[in-house]
Amino acid sequence: MFAYRRQSLLAATLLLLGTLALWFSQPTQDTVQPQSTLENRRPDYIVEGVRALELDSQGQPLRQLHAEQLRHYPDDDSSELDQPRLVLYDQALPPWRIRSERGWIAAGSEQIVLTGDVRANRAQAPAHDPLAFSTSQIKIFPDDRYVETDRFVELDRGLEHMTAIDGMRLWYSEPMRGEFLGRVRSRLSTSETPAPPRPPATSADRRLD
Repeated sequence: MFAYRRQSLLAATLLLLGTLALWFSQPTQDTVQPQSTLENRRPDYIVEGVRALELDSQGQPLRQLHAEQLRHYPDDDSSELDQPRLVLYDQALPPWRIRSERGWIAAGSEQIVLTGDVRANRAQAPAHDPLAFSTSQIKIFPDDRYVETDRFVELDRGLEHMTAIDGMRLWYSEPMRGEFLGRVRSRLSTSETPAPPRPPATSADRRLD
């Protein structure tokens, strides 16, 4: 009699423990999931007030970078930038000057991404109109002297103003060439009276100089 009761109690206890173990092993809506590795990663060093100049093989200025802060991440050798200002030199023409709110540099500086109120300009030169464009994000490939964006972009070349809904591709070395994507609008104005806008186009591929 007592042996039967002990066996029943032992079986009930094992069943209860098994049920509790199964319940605790299941995730609930209140369970806090770990953040992604990218969100949890930490920089191995931080530099305030960055001032960097890169020279070409002949010792001429190639690129210059200023930023309020740089954070380097060892997992992929990339860097994040606050308030970056980038200068891309061209020996034949005035340099491109680009600024934004944030930036990211891939390992080896093969790609630079600038985001948040991106503004770029190149001063006037003989036989070359001044150029300026603005957008919300651009990707720069310095070795190819090429930039691209898939965001809305505005470009001014002398008295001409252009907009492209789906961005642009720009080869900024000479001879410079730009491809404007999606619906493109162009307006040519004078110092007195702006000209009416041209009909929209689906895309445009044209030389800028």
